[in-house]
Amino acid sequence: MTVDERIDRRESGRVNDAAVAASAYDRFIAFMFGAADLLIETDPKGQISFLGGATQRLAPSGPGALIGRPYAELFIAEDRALAEGRLARMRNQGSMMPAVVRLKQDGEPATIFGGCALPNGHTVLFLAVARDAEEEGADNPSAVGAVAGLQSPIAFAATVREKFKGTDAGERRLTLVAIDSPAPAIRDVMHQIEDGLFARLSTDRHFGGRVLAVGRISDARYGILHDGPLDSGGLRRHARRLAQELAPDAPPLQLTSTAIRLRPGGGRSDLVATAAVYVMARLASGADSSLALLRRASLSQLMVETTGRIAALRQILERGDFDLARQPIVNFRTGATHHTEALIRFRDGGPPNQWIALAEAADIVTELDLAVTRRAIGLAQTMPPDAPPFAMNLSGRSLENAAFVAELHGILADHPNLPARLMFELTETAVVRDIEAVDRAVQSLRKLGFKVCLDDFGAVATSIHYLRSVKVDYVKIDGLFARSCLRNPNDRSILAHVIALCRGTGAGVIVEMIETAEQAEAFRALGADFAQGYFFGVPVIPAPED
Repeated sequence: MTVDERIDRRESGRVNDAAVAASAYDRFIAFMFGAADLLIETDPKGQISFLGGATQRLAPSGPGALIGRPYAELFIAEDRALAEGRLARMRNQGSMMPAVVRLKQDGEPATIFGGCALPNGHTVLFLAVARDAEEEGADNPSAVGAVAGLQSPIAFAATVREKFKGTDAGERRLTLVAIDSPAPAIRDVMHQIEDGLFARLSTDRHFGGRVLAVGRISDARYGILHDGPLDSGGLRRHARRLAQELAPDAPPLQLTSTAIRLRPGGGRSDLVATAAVYVMARLASGADSSLALLRRASLSQLMVETTGRIAALRQILERGDFDLARQPIVNFRTGATHHTEALIRFRDGGPPNQWIALAEAADIVTELDLAVTRRAIGLAQTMPPDAPPFAMNLSGRSLENAAFVAELHGILADHPNLPARLMFELTETAVVRDIEAVDRAVQSLRKLGFKVCLDDFGAVATSIHYLRSVKVDYVKIDGLFARSCLRNPNDRSILAHVIALCRGTGAGVIVEMIETAEQAEAFRALGADFAQGYFFGVPVIPAPED
């Protein structure tokens, strides 16, 4: 079923045309980022107000018959309390873990049940129901989509911060999980292993503890935020059983884990949250890929190390011990370099994402952005007149900070020739609290003549909120999201719609992380305007005389 068919109102039940038209955009986004086959939208009373997608599973005679009915009636009696509990949690807290429920119509077990609040902020909710893992892989074993309940690295880091800052975390723990197997057969079925493992983990206390969130940190590296102890042995055995069933001839899968007990005391919850995010950044960069160091470390040791790293980062910024490498962004139509992106490189050789994650978690990202701004302006002043402009990154957290924006404008006022040489990229690596303030800051830069690009589009569920709320000149689609959409025709259709949505705002569309000619041609054919990636050029630190 195509995306067009999934959102076609002729195939969907509806309360009235006006209501459907008002939220059709949001429903499309739900499909786009939710990897769901069936959409169930409820009103504040828990009654069905919309059905979309593969509705024949629930209503063979047509979805209209279910409009106005309690949505819990869609599931077998034994699972209704679980379904109602998930909806109540979503309504009250704005988020929920998925659960395994069974549909009343066909009694299918292990159906993945997930959902999220509508991005427009209304009290009407949507719920996504996807096919079970076995059915999903039957026709297309290589299909890769969003694993139910598995948050993106950005979203999971934001969840960890929110669950600790300003609160007493009590028995809260962060379990870090690594899955390792050199066998190609295991790598080929990793998506199904993730799907089965984290779907089961999301059910109430199946492995002990109360799971609050599960997130992907990097490839085959995960985080589980939970209250109380988690049965890591049971988790490991279940993962091995899944791998044995899916790849019986492969060597045994290796799953290792370590739990960090996050129990702040004396008002130190902010530092605990910062330490947790920093640890995840280290794991993502490969610095602690074996979990050996983390397994030996106590929370107090991690907090001491984090405090030291914050001080070290401030010293790096004060001394200017970093460089800006430039990577070309190419016009698909002409093949010429349209502009370059300035990517920070720390002279200590440390992975940039570790330092950036630390700056955002410790709320010193404004210091980082100001230091980079001053360095970028210095480079822009030395550029040859015919050189393409370059874009520097600014965190959304910085742009919602009024003091930062004022200081930024003060710096830019001394260099009136900059708009022809410098652009800005608004990054989504941290969740912002005041999107209206971000928009005001962006428009103030555009009014001065600077071009602004929205970065990381598709990396987090709030991407569409940025696109709708902040007017920009370019949108850069997250490379991992874009590349995952090339794996089957249906996902390509989704990506084509994403590109069309972005272009519909008047923005040029950039796709990043392009590494092969085949990827470049695919993205060009899908409508992208510009390309970035190693296929077109690696990041290079200019020589001093440049």
